[in-house]
Formats: sequence, structure tokens, C-alpha cells
Amino acid sequence: MSRESSRFRSSVLQFGQTLAEIARQRNLLGIAYAAFVLSIFLGHTLSAPVFFYYYIFLPFAIIVLLSNLKYNLNFSYLILLCIFYLSFLSISSAINIDSDFSDLSKQIRYSILIIVFLFATGFLCTENVKFIDYLLFVLVVGLAASAAINLYYHFTLTPPESIWTTRLTTRYGMPEYANSTNVSATYAVYFVGAIATLERAGGPFIQRVVLVLAAVILLAALLLTNSRSGYVAAFAGMSVFALVTNRRNRILLATVLLAGIAGLFAAPEVWQALIERGFSSRPEVWLKFLGLIADRPFAGYGSFSPVGINIATGEFLDQAHNLVLSAWFRGGIFSALSMAGILVFGNYFAFRLWRITGQIIPLCMMATITVAGSFDYQLIFSRPAWPWVTFWLPFGLSIGAEMILRHRQSTSDLP
Repeated sequence: MSRESSRFRSSVLQFGQTLAEIARQRNLLGIAYAAFVLSIFLGHTLSAPVFFYYYIFLPFAIIVLLSNLKYNLNFSYLILLCIFYLSFLSISSAINIDSDFSDLSKQIRYSILIIVFLFATGFLCTENVKFIDYLLFVLVVGLAASAAINLYYHFTLTPPESIWTTRLTTRYGMPEYANSTNVSATYAVYFVGAIATLERAGGPFIQRVVLVLAAVILLAALLLTNSRSGYVAAFAGMSVFALVTNRRNRILLATVLLAGIAGLFAAPEVWQALIERGFSSRPEVWLKFLGLIADRPFAGYGSFSPVGINIATGEFLDQAHNLVLSAWFRGGIFSALSMAGILVFGNYFAFRLWRITGQIIPLCMMATITVAGSFDYQLIFSRPAWPWVTFWLPFGLSIGAEMILRHRQSTSDLP
């Protein structure tokens, strides 16, 4: 009986290895990964991303990542920091009176799904050095298509007199986004990603034309969100691009920035609306949340706590409008340190990857989301939706950068 069991286990293992090898050779995991992310950009409800994650991406991820192939994942400090961050959030939720078992189990389940997504991102980047370029081309075009649809609805459904002052929303794609400020971060990250991908595009002329068109659409959508944090984040990402690229691309950058400024002045209602909104309330928000954090600096309030602040305008806020402060508020000091580590080391490894290989996409995207996250947002667990493509995917690319560097070092390609 034991011999038969051993043969059965051996057959199952060999079958799994065969499937994993086929999936690897055909890049089925990469295709499933891109299809899943596109389902977030182009899906109108959560049903599409959930279906693509569970029934298309996850099976290939399990087969490839858990197989006994010799292509093992390299160690990653960033993966550990992401695990620590999500774990401390869960611990904080577990000890908070506002949580129940169903909430906590949901948080742990989605946290595991996020970690699988990050592992898959790192693995794919390590397996194929061109994966980042291919992936960003597909994703930028997909998001631009979604943005073009939203621009069409914006110009056709918004009253003509308020087209430039009404903030762009996503009537199509990116389910579960909360407001125009949220979607602006996505447009900013992938607009910068489009420019970085264009710099690396060495394929047919039509590919560069498509990237230019996608970048223009994303820039237009970003401008119409009327989000100052999105503007600043995009400017920061493009500034990093200017520092790491050649003179020809600096001229391209200057042209893009001038086009954006010209767009604002061509529609004076946009910048006038920004001026009328007055000075940002961020300092007030940060100070008041620091007061709440001081009451529970180590334990945090958990992901489900209704605690928040009221600002001078009378608005109630339940997040600190800063990734690190929000992590501290929700998950305690160790969660905040983990998030700070993700941002610092994410940029560091992306920077090193650029210095050694010339790959600038992870660095530009990571710089963009770091600046955006300095002025807004909280990042807690979520179903497969817009936070995955806006935050976790750039983090995953930095994880891939670290894994690539460690792989090269282990094979003596690096000093």
C-alpha cells in the first residue's frame, strides 16, 4: 500500500512538474497575469477581476510557484516587508473590538492573495528580462482604452458649461475606486509608465505610435481629474525619468510638460477650480491623525475601526492621507515601519536595477506612487480591484528588481 502511495505521489509530482514546465515555456503565467490586470482596468464590476484571479491567474501561479522546478524564487527583503505589513494589519484587526471573525478571515484571505500576486510578479520579472517591457506595453494600452471611454462619457454626459470643472470619474473600468483623487493616482503611475516604456520601445514604429497615443490619453484623463496629488506624483515620476534618461528623452519630457501646461491654460477653468479649492488641508489631517495614533501607537486601530477625524470643513475622514501614517493608524508602529521600508527599499532596488541594467520602468513607477502616497491614500487589504494595480503592482515590480539583482549576483553576473 505504501509502495502504491509512493508511486501515486511520484506520478502527481511528475505531472505537476510537467505542467509547470509547459506553463513556463509558453509563458502561460505571464499571459494569465496580464489578463487578470487588464480585467481590472476594463471590467466594470468586480466579477471580472475575481473570475480572472481565481480561475485563470491563480491556477497557473500555484502550478509554477509551488512546483519543484530548478527555477526557484530568489530571496526578497521586499516580499518580507509586504508580508510583515499585511500581518501587522491583521494582528491589529484581531485585537480591535470593531472586528469580528468573518472580517478577520476575509482580511487574512485577501492578504494571502496579494502575497501570491507579488510572488508571481517577482518570479515573472526574474524569468524573463523583457517581461516588464511587454507587461507595461499591454497594461498602458489597456488602461488608455479605459481612460478613453471615460473621457468620452465625460465630454458627452457632462453639461458643457462644467466640462472643465467637473472632476473626471471612471464610469467604466477599475471597480471599487472611491473618487477622482483615487483614479488620478492610477493615471499618474501608468502615464509615467507609458513614457518610461516608450523610452525602451525598440520594436516597430507602430508600437511607439501606440505608446505615444496612450500617454496622451492618460495625460488628458489625469488633468481632468483635477487632482493636485496626481499632478505632483506625475511630475515627480517624470522628473526621475528626466534624471535617468538621455538628452533626446529630456526634450521629449519637456515637450510633454509643455503640452500639459498648455492644456491647463487652454482650459483656464481647470486651474481656476484648483485655485478656488484653496490650500490643502493635509497638515491639519496629519496632525489630527497623529493625535489619534498617540493613543494607540503600537496596537493601531485595525482595518475595520470607524474611528476618524473631522476637519475644519466639516468633512469626516477615516484615513490619514499618507501611506505611512495610515499604516501607523491602522496597524500600529510596526505596520508603519514596514510600509516605510517598502517605499524606501522599493525605490532603492528599482534604482539599482536601472544603474545595472538600464531598466527604468520600476524606478519611475515606484517614484510616482511614493509621492502620490505621501499626500493621500491608505493601503489595506482589498479584493482584486484598483488598489492592486495602483499600489501592489509597482511594489511587485520593485520586488522583481530585487530578485533580478539577487539572481544575477548568484550567477556571478554582478560584482
